[in-house]
Amino acid sequence: MEQEFVIGQDEDSTEQLPNITANLQAYRSKKLVRYPKLVTYWSNGEQLCEQRPFDWDEFEVLNQAHGGHKGFWREGVSIGGSNLGLRSHSQSLVKKVGPGSQALRLPGYQWWVELPFMYDTGASCMSIYHGDLNMLMGPPRIPPKPLVPRPLRLILHNRLGRYTDERHRNRSHPPRQSRSQREKSNTLDSNGMYRQAGLLQRRKFNA
Repeated sequence: MEQEFVIGQDEDSTEQLPNITANLQAYRSKKLVRYPKLVTYWSNGEQLCEQRPFDWDEFEVLNQAHGGHKGFWREGVSIGGSNLGLRSHSQSLVKKVGPGSQALRLPGYQWWVELPFMYDTGASCMSIYHGDLNMLMGPPRIPPKPLVPRPLRLILHNRLGRYTDERHRNRSHPPRQSRSQREKSNTLDSNGMYRQAGLLQRRKFNA
């Protein structure tokens, strides 16, 4: 059943109604057939050219020549504004992805953040809130330690060195043994092991 839509003159502020009507008539009469990657240009209900690949420079020239702010229409492939690119469609086994959460991580960062996610097929590009971006970048960086002036570093080094030497001197050491005492402490067991100062050292026994 064919329906006719009536649009008031005040509602067509960009004067596109003649172009829409002409496009519908061309498709119905088979004078215009939609082909992938081909476009046509219309102005005030008149077709300006045959189908051709989209070229941004040509689009700007035709747009300016026919007062493109009103009554100008491009019919064909969707180009998404000034960002040109190839687009492919494939059938996925997953028919619908509902709202949920997804773990995200920025390249070069070791941590990840789990954020709520909504699959939107109508979006032409991805956007992210600034607050979420800050969360992905991680906690605030720890500021570097303040630089200690060189004279103060030398004073601290000297004081720490003297403190270490005093602790080393005050540490209790066992009394040093004389040569004769060390020789007496050396005992040789039947397995050819020297037992000295609590350590076992295997040495070759020379007969």
